[in-house]
Amino acid sequence: MTNSAHGGYVGYLLSQLRGSGELVSVFLDSQNPDTFTTGFVRAVNPRQVLLRCVTPWGLLDGFMALRNADIIQAMYGEDFEKRMALLLKLRGQSPGNEPEFDQNADYFTQLLEIGLKTGCVVTVWDEQTSLTGRIIALDDLRVTMEALDFFGGQAGEANVKLRDILLVSLGSEEEEVYRLLSASDNTGDSQARGNDTADS
Repeated sequence: MTNSAHGGYVGYLLSQLRGSGELVSVFLDSQNPDTFTTGFVRAVNPRQVLLRCVTPWGLLDGFMALRNADIIQAMYGEDFEKRMALLLKLRGQSPGNEPEFDQNADYFTQLLEIGLKTGCVVTVWDEQTSLTGRIIALDDLRVTMEALDFFGGQAGEANVKLRDILLVSLGSEEEEVYRLLSASDNTGDSQARGNDTADS
């Protein structure tokens, strides 16, 4: 079933799907209709939704919080969602122990708090760009992150105002890639590649 996300209807739809075990695909980019995120609705309020994401290959893929107003369209019960549900079953993928989320509190802040407490890599999007790294500090106004570069090396501190955040991702395959890179001895390799690029 396909649903246009106008007004508060998307929030109503997602609230109906929360806890149902039904997968939903949400579309955020009208210029790229093939780009979407699929997952289970774990929490929803009038402003935001928190998804337990699934990769296109039927693997659980961390958590994502986003604004309901940014969802252009939502789909559920279609062949793609049925295929993902079957793949999850065939792979034996089940959520297991998940963090407890406050349904009424800000989901961006809750994911950032988990990142701060656990040291997990987090990705934050605003209107301009995305930033991947570890949370250093978090207060009522902003989040401070130690950014990671393409090779997982430290790229300096960055501040993002909470009011500017559009989306937060925690525990996805992409964040796991950054975690692995940052845990390896890649500083010299990263610098060497940068020098190669500069010399070419």
